[in-house]
Amino acid sequence: MRTTNAVDTFENRIDYPLATVGAGAPVLARRICLVVLVVFFFSAIPGRASSNALQEVYLPFHDSLDFTKYSSMKNRLLDGYGAYRRAGHMHAGLDIKGKYDEKVYSIGDGTVAAIYDEFPYRTVLIEHVLVGGEKIYSGYIHLEDIEVGVGQTVDHKTAIGRLFSKSEHKKSKFYKNHLHFEIRKTMERYRGISIKCKTMEELNRYFYDPSVFLREHMKK
Repeated sequence: MRTTNAVDTFENRIDYPLATVGAGAPVLARRICLVVLVVFFFSAIPGRASSNALQEVYLPFHDSLDFTKYSSMKNRLLDGYGAYRRAGHMHAGLDIKGKYDEKVYSIGDGTVAAIYDEFPYRTVLIEHVLVGGEKIYSGYIHLEDIEVGVGQTVDHKTAIGRLFSKSEHKKSKFYKNHLHFEIRKTMERYRGISIKCKTMEELNRYFYDPSVFLREHMKK
């Protein structure tokens, strides 16, 4: 008597229903396979945009500047990417000056990947898929009243939180009320990795320069 194994069982599940349908079944099966192959082929073309790819990028502030143009933010930039910090590490993002209680928005289409909820470093990380398929993560640090949850789909119109109030800023002891904005390459060690980056080589392993990213993906 012939014994069956996992492969036999899998093959039987496919072959037997086709055999009982009739003469047209093999033709139908070939057509289904052809459709699957065509879909796979077009989805695998390098640079082909998926329906949820990050097509357009905007600034994280909407209420006090033209959020469609990078140049409108130039007067609000404080410390930049790679600036040396007194603690001995390299600055992993952009510090963008903001008003008290000013709303902060996602830079574009994505999904909330993580939230770190501890004052004064409350953080939202949003996963974005670029047109070529690469995943990046925009980070928004020094938030209050976070309005999104992990797994939530967002776009550039989604308010994710706000900057500090006057009293919260005083409590934080930061020299300016600001958003710390990052573009991360990975979710690996997403909490506290920046303070371990002592060189630009280490910093670039985990982060992109946000100013370069924004300039490349936005209107001038």
